[in-house]
Amino acid sequence: MKVIQHSHMGEGVSSSEALLAKKPPHPSERADMHSRPLPQGERAQQQPPALADAAVLSVVTDNEMHDPVFPNGTQVCEVEVDPDTGRVDIVRYASIDDVGRAINPLIVHGQTHGAIVQGVGQAMWESFHVDPDSGQPFTGSLMDYGMPRADGVPSFVCEISEVLSPTNPLGIKAGGEGGTTPALAVIVSAIVDALKDYGIRDITMPATPYAIWQAIQQAKASMSRTRTSKT
Repeated sequence: MKVIQHSHMGEGVSSSEALLAKKPPHPSERADMHSRPLPQGERAQQQPPALADAAVLSVVTDNEMHDPVFPNGTQVCEVEVDPDTGRVDIVRYASIDDVGRAINPLIVHGQTHGAIVQGVGQAMWESFHVDPDSGQPFTGSLMDYGMPRADGVPSFVCEISEVLSPTNPLGIKAGGEGGTTPALAVIVSAIVDALKDYGIRDITMPATPYAIWQAIQQAKASMSRTRTSKT
């Protein structure tokens, strides 16, 4: 990680104060300012005096992170399964992620939301089918390939846990994948828990409505055979 800082030092008045004191141009003048690129000499002449005469101090800091750092987090969700159709509705979903120091929490939450939806899509819908004889894809477009949509997920309840990393000066950790990895396990575990009355202990991703309906029918047939053999 490389951190570069620039500061301008003038005499009597700082460069920021000089820029703030300068009257902003009229909107018509702003349009003219961007109508053509300025030559190097002319560009230097149009700089405010405080900037043209200022000394520039540049500081470059290098930081290499070779030691691994381990974030923490957990997710939990609640689903409802229709046993007649196999349809799954995600009722509630909550997560908490350790991203180290959150420089911009709004962006971190956005990354978490997108990561959760990506994991949900893989757990419930996304699958690529190919004809084994011809190699022709059966899922050649988004009309055939299941993708998550806004109406398929609830509003997420997300929190950030800031456990600072000891491997870098900012204390930051990765935050983009925090929602994807646990979403697969959380969704499938919730579906399996909802189907426990049928004796279903596992289901292969993607847990599509048809796959769930098939699992329920097979479980019912197995339970029926078991009762028949006992009688």
